[in-house]
Amino acid sequence: MKLLKCFFAPKTESSKQALEPSAPDPGSSKEALGISVVTTVANAQVDIIFIHGLTGHRERTWTHEDENEPWFKSLLPKDLPTARIIAYGYDADVVNFTKVASQNTIRDHAVNLMNDLAGHRRWAPGRPIIFVAHSLGGLVCQKALILCTNPTEDAQKDILSSTRGIAFLGTPHAGSDLARFATAVANFVRFSLGKKSNMKLLEVLTKNSEVLADISNGFFTMVRRRESTQMPIALHAFVEELDVDFLGRRVVEPDSARIVGYNSDTIHANHMEMTKFRSATDPGYVKVLNNTIVLRYANYFHLMFDTLLPGVKLAKSEPPASTMKELCKSSSIRSSVKWLIDSSEYRVWKSASSARLWLHGEHGDGKTVIMSYIFRSLSRYALYPDGIASVFCSCNDSEEGVVASMALQLLRNKNRAKDWRLTVPLTKFQPGDDGRLEFNRLLWKLLTRLIEDGGVVLIIDGIDKIDFLVRSSFLDIFNKLEKNPRAGIRVLISSEKRDDIQSALRHYPSIDREKERRECLKTLEFQEWNAREIGVQKVERAGKKVFHHKKYRKWIRSKRSSVLWLEGKPGSGKSTLSKFMVREASDHKSFWSYSDLKWALKTLNCVDFNLRVFIIVDGMDESDDDKRVDILRFLLDLASPNLNSTCVVKIFIASRPENDINSGLRPVRHHIKLQEVNEEDIRMVVRGWIERMVSEAKCEEEVLSKVKDYIMEYSDGVFMWVTLVLRDLEQCIDKGGYTKLTLHTRLRSLPKELGGKDGFYRAMVDSLLDEYKEDQEHQELGQRILAWVTFAERPLSVTELRDALAIPSGLDRTDLSTYILEDNRPHKLERAILSFCGGLVEVRDSHDGRTVQLIHQTAREFLLHKDKLAGPYRLEHVQGVMEIAMACCRYLSIVFRPDLSLGEANAVLPEAEIIECHLSGKSLLIYALVNFQTHLDDLGSNDEKVRNEFMDFVKLLIMRSSSFASLLLGQWIQALKWPSRLHVDETSARLYLHSLLLCAAETGNREVAAVLLSLRSDLLHIVASIAAANEDAYEDSGGLELLLNMGADFNAKDTVGRTPVSYAAGNGLNRNTSLLLNNKAEPNLKDRAGRTPLSYASENGHEASVRLLLEREDVELNSEDTTGRTPLSYATANGHTAVAELLQSHVTKYQGTI
Repeated sequence: MKLLKCFFAPKTESSKQALEPSAPDPGSSKEALGISVVTTVANAQVDIIFIHGLTGHRERTWTHEDENEPWFKSLLPKDLPTARIIAYGYDADVVNFTKVASQNTIRDHAVNLMNDLAGHRRWAPGRPIIFVAHSLGGLVCQKALILCTNPTEDAQKDILSSTRGIAFLGTPHAGSDLARFATAVANFVRFSLGKKSNMKLLEVLTKNSEVLADISNGFFTMVRRRESTQMPIALHAFVEELDVDFLGRRVVEPDSARIVGYNSDTIHANHMEMTKFRSATDPGYVKVLNNTIVLRYANYFHLMFDTLLPGVKLAKSEPPASTMKELCKSSSIRSSVKWLIDSSEYRVWKSASSARLWLHGEHGDGKTVIMSYIFRSLSRYALYPDGIASVFCSCNDSEEGVVASMALQLLRNKNRAKDWRLTVPLTKFQPGDDGRLEFNRLLWKLLTRLIEDGGVVLIIDGIDKIDFLVRSSFLDIFNKLEKNPRAGIRVLISSEKRDDIQSALRHYPSIDREKERRECLKTLEFQEWNAREIGVQKVERAGKKVFHHKKYRKWIRSKRSSVLWLEGKPGSGKSTLSKFMVREASDHKSFWSYSDLKWALKTLNCVDFNLRVFIIVDGMDESDDDKRVDILRFLLDLASPNLNSTCVVKIFIASRPENDINSGLRPVRHHIKLQEVNEEDIRMVVRGWIERMVSEAKCEEEVLSKVKDYIMEYSDGVFMWVTLVLRDLEQCIDKGGYTKLTLHTRLRSLPKELGGKDGFYRAMVDSLLDEYKEDQEHQELGQRILAWVTFAERPLSVTELRDALAIPSGLDRTDLSTYILEDNRPHKLERAILSFCGGLVEVRDSHDGRTVQLIHQTAREFLLHKDKLAGPYRLEHVQGVMEIAMACCRYLSIVFRPDLSLGEANAVLPEAEIIECHLSGKSLLIYALVNFQTHLDDLGSNDEKVRNEFMDFVKLLIMRSSSFASLLLGQWIQALKWPSRLHVDETSARLYLHSLLLCAAETGNREVAAVLLSLRSDLLHIVASIAAANEDAYEDSGGLELLLNMGADFNAKDTVGRTPVSYAAGNGLNRNTSLLLNNKAEPNLKDRAGRTPLSYASENGHEASVRLLLEREDVELNSEDTTGRTPLSYATANGHTAVAELLQSHVTKYQGTI
């Protein structure tokens, strides 16, 4: 009750921190609604619009208690005399004592603001707008601008295009505790006094509010889209420093008030007092004022230029329309410029703080398209794109127009804008006889001053198009400007290769467009396979003999379902032949792999049309013992004749002669023992090796005459033994000094088997022990490599293994705060693998690059043998898995260290690009994210040390919940379901992920996109649900398109069962909806509530999305959810007449076709 008394009590001198206003004055309420033009200025340069917050007032919100009028009336006109100042009021009361509180929603208030403002600006279109919004007013402002993206009249469209900046004072972007407090008050009044309160406004302010998330997603996506245009929207957040006395806390906490990726300031006041300034020296007033300077000065300069040089036009700062059309239409633009992006010259230019680069080529070879792409890439994700200036030249451009265009773009930066008038007296310029020449000189002085702060990128395209005399003068002065030691700039110029330009830019590194194109084509030349791969190809030719075996031919030609069992000793080539079998089978009518689930395969017995299915099972002996019998029984049943089905199932099984497999497959009629049929294959391999030794002049054929006979006598059909023997002999030959006798002696001394205490693998280990018996470090490195290739969940690439070995090993705690991953990566790793693992490990080419693996499954069995046949190289399961789990833990701790210094983000190098660069090249990251928990589970009760170390890392993240690491890892850690969870703002995390994905899409960085997919299983849902500012822009769906091209599951369901197309259609995102449907997204999948994408689109009145869904003939029009409601009932209940009529017409049409 004391708290409520404090809230409703009349204001006294001591209650400076009371909630403002405690009780709106009913007498003045009507007068304080709508627009009030505070100052009317002839030829105003800008409209500054003030919007109050929850329970606020059009004037009292902005009035200090010791003053009689708001500061925007008493102070601001003196500092901004050319600004028209407007105050906007709306009924934002939670409860009202004399009447029912307004029941308007955020959208209703936003519509009113948009319409009222459009009416007051009909005679001033194009005049820049700056919004100053407090608390809830910021959300009203955001929603109004979102509505302006789909205007119903030109005046509404003008509001969005004219908006240049927004100052948010205490706006709860991620929810606010004000809602919780105000809800309590509203409930008290409603039940005590019988008044109706507006709960709709309060629901928006709660954390995790879906409406708030939709507003934030739509608004910030629109803002980011505008950053790459000539009309960006500058955002600045102001955070309250003080608690409200009777609440004992701040109303809007800093994490909610700040905007990820944008600047913010604090004001030394509580939530209600932070908008009330007494004098021009008030620190809060100074901070708010300074953030309007940038726009004021930029527009002032533009007006001055038009006045002093009325016949001169500014050079274009954006690409020609034809170029933008080409960029938007081309689906391969990123790949076509990859030659430049990957060039060393461009990389040096992009990473340096001061650099030059000249791109030259022939007419019409796409230089402008390339420059446009680079400009867009650099500016699109910039937090403050005011450090980038671009000029796309034409034949009519003047020197003044080019210089002024660059200066105007740089004046968007507030720090540059504040100082230029003091050092460059353009305001005092008086045109005279040589007025244009003097103005030209002042323009160059201004540009020089603007770039002295550094962090500037200048992009000048097509300088050859400018008149020769104009070009010569510009380049001459520009070269002098560059020599200024304070000018930290990066310059990129493109042109045709002309003598005067080449002379002026002779100090520039250059890229020849055609030269790079030719070098790019060279990379497509076929590269020779490595020696082992060539050997496999020869085995392939030899292996085809198996396919001529009478039992194989009988099995393959049979029109009935059946099983073929290929039995072979370890290393006899079963896996190799299974790969060939896949190719052989694919030549037949149909081919299915065994990746489908068991229950799905059973449906083959119900097929009533002609179908021929091949299932290839390799390494049956390596399957789980407890499931093996069941699998064999299932496969035999599947291949049994079935009179009810016309499907023919051919099953090919390769295995060792294990007892349980022999027993399970005894009924199989088609059975081939590989060692009985591959003698000729082995003879061909040995003959091919001898021919290569002779052709390469390594050895004479006569010396090797007995090699073939000896190998054929002792191979016993085992290809792996043959491979190791030939490898050993070749090493002996390469050393030189051998004789025919010594070579034969060496051959006879080699082990006759692979494993066992006297086998080939033991000989390899003995060789390692002899070579490194005094080198413990190299022995440990070899043991670590063996552990990784043996216990990793999948084969590792060379670069993944390189990063794995760069992590500190051992279980003792290690300080990782200063650990530099790059400094600890081993070099020439492929050579080290061969040296330190004695041939037990090999590096092979695969579709994913060079991978590392054991030479054979039998090598793994040798290393794990209970009799410790491998000696010190013997592997223990727990220790091996512990090595990998701890490495994953430490790798994540290093990459996502929350206090990691990544450099300051700025206009040139935005935060998204910095993080993208940081995540790039972290080769082991995806493996660690995907498999860390799997390895912990494998450890069972032995995981304590790893868990404790990872928990220490999580605690660091909790202390820095707004860091990039916390935003990215929050959901991933939560999915691990550990006791200690990392709580981060979900809206901020989603926006952060989306920004990174857009950055990755812009550069075609699939590596970073794959990392983001590993972090969030619902990444596709997030991207599909975020509104695009311009549905016609190519980039808007770049992230979604990249994920789809990478094979992301477009029908995946999130935790509530919704699919990506459900979010896209439900939010009215037509481009995303169309893209997903064109990729065969399923339109009828239901979520946990039984609702389909059509249901959500209909409920929200998104007619275009409904039409896209109805274009699919398989869409279910009358699908009912768990409450029995249909899409038509949702549309009707929410008053969406057009959608309801559209659905009804399709229902009628459908019924008419039945």
